Amino acid sequence: MVACEKGFLFIFRRGCWDLPKGKIDEGETPSEAAIREVREETGLIQLSITGELPATWHIYPSSWEKDKGKWILKETKWFLMEGNSGEPLVPETKEDIEEARWFSEPELNRVLDGTYPNLEKVINSLMWKSQYCQK
Repeated sequence: MVACEKGFLFIFRRGCWDLPKGKIDEGETPSEAAIREVREETGLIQLSITGELPATWHIYPSSWEKDKGKWILKETKWFLMEGNSGEPLVPETKEDIEEARWFSEPELNRVLDGTYPNLEKVINSLMWKSQYCQK
């Protein structure tokens, strides 16, 4: 999750507010992958990790041809990052991301009403973390 003086960064993809995330490439650490994914999905460049957050787990049906129909159990590792709100947000449309947007703490209820259930605890636990914002 990326924070700055404007609030927290979310992406809108496939009808839900979500957090930037993705797979770890070969040779990457989880933190390197997290920074790369945020850069790719939002266009932000100036990012730094300020802490680790609890991991979440979710299950979904595979869409890959070789594994079609199999259920995948995926762990997602989360990091708190500091970002620069002065940079333009550029959603990665080839990944179905329609919008990237900063939400202030008072606006987070709008995100919670339109996000995935497994992200609710992560978002709720971060509402007090705005002191990590870049000034």
